[in-house]
Amino acid sequence: MERIIIKALIFGFGFILSNYTNVEAKPQVPCYFIFGDSLSDSGNNNLLFTLAKANYPPYGIDFPGGTTGRFTNGETVVDVIARLLGLPYIKSYSDIFANASLGINYASGDSGIRIESGGLTGQVLNLDQQLKNHKCIVDRITLIHGKKYLNKCLYTVTTGSNDYANNYFGVGYLTSLFYTPQTYAVDLINLYRDFLQSLYGNGARKVAVFGLGYLGCIPIQVQVHGVTKGSTCFEDENKAVELFNNGLIALVNQLNANYPDAKFTYINYRGIFPKPFSQGLKVCCPVNDGGLCRFLSTPCENRSEYIYWDDYHPTAAVNVIVGKRAYVAEQPTDAYPIDISHLVNI
Repeated sequence: MERIIIKALIFGFGFILSNYTNVEAKPQVPCYFIFGDSLSDSGNNNLLFTLAKANYPPYGIDFPGGTTGRFTNGETVVDVIARLLGLPYIKSYSDIFANASLGINYASGDSGIRIESGGLTGQVLNLDQQLKNHKCIVDRITLIHGKKYLNKCLYTVTTGSNDYANNYFGVGYLTSLFYTPQTYAVDLINLYRDFLQSLYGNGARKVAVFGLGYLGCIPIQVQVHGVTKGSTCFEDENKAVELFNNGLIALVNQLNANYPDAKFTYINYRGIFPKPFSQGLKVCCPVNDGGLCRFLSTPCENRSEYIYWDDYHPTAAVNVIVGKRAYVAEQPTDAYPIDISHLVNI
């Protein structure tokens, strides 16, 4: 299994190098709006007072634009999706040169569904604030293109990891004293429902939500909590996250039933990103006490062979694999009920 994973990563990294130039074809959607956390952040945290920043080398060492604030060495999953859609990389909300007509990336590293998630590191743009920022953009786009323009765009949301890793199972939070894993998942899904309904109310009709991965296998979580007997991961967290993912699938079904003029789909991040074995817990760049890459540190040369870039985030090789399979499902379990390539053509 380890050899299979590494071979897949090598293939994925080769795909990165041969496809850094965006596809020169008519875009499949006029615009793409991105919400989420550090897995999608393209620079929104750069100007915030926070420790959760990636606007320094070696971050971006393999990205054509260099260091931008992306929490990896190259492309993020949403970068891959944008490229496959025929769009340029979507600029961050904080970028004064962003063309809102093509979409905006609102994602903020360390943010979560709950307002307090990630707050111990400083400022973050939580999901509620990202929605407020989007509403400002919606007003501008509506004046220029009309509200139906927004119905044609793609919307993706990648959030929830920090609600578990940095909140429920994090140091400095008391959340786990007031919620069981079951009631916590219900609370998160209820907040997520409110967000997606508001997104629908602001014109979204093509929405893909990403489930969470094996958070209990992330290097930082293993370091903090240790491993479960008979596993290489902290399985309590993996089990808690599974409750959330199941709730998110149920929410997708509910929204599709309630809003027949829209389509919501679930991307099975956990299924696409295999549960890593021992070699998968090694990180590519030397990290600081916070688990992020040390400033100007020299990362590993064989980056295509690593699953993790730092103590939190996957390498670009992994992101390419996830992005490709989110766009065109290779397995029936990759996306439910449809993948993104079909979603954008509805």
